[in-house]
Amino acid sequence: MACKFTVGDLKKELDKLPDNLPIIYSHDDEGNEFQYVISLPSILYVKNKKGYRFLEVEDEDDVKDNPEFGKCVCIN
Repeated sequence: MACKFTVGDLKKELDKLPDNLPIIYSHDDEGNEFQYVISLPSILYVKNKKGYRFLEVEDEDDVKDNPEFGKCVCIN
C-alpha cells in the first residue's frame, strides 16, 4: 500500500496531545476544506487503484481470500 503512516505512528503522536481536543480532517491535499471527524475509527478492506487517492473499498466477506485487498483503519 502507498500509505505513509501506521496506527502505531498515529498513537505515538496522539499521546502527545491533550485528550479534550476535537478531531478534524482535510478533504484534499492542499487543505482547502476541513470537517469534523464524525465516527470512531473502523476497519475497512481496500485495494490501491491509482497511487494513494483512489481506493476501492469492500466488506470483509467479499475480500477475505483476495490478497489485493489490505486491512486499513478508516477515520470517517
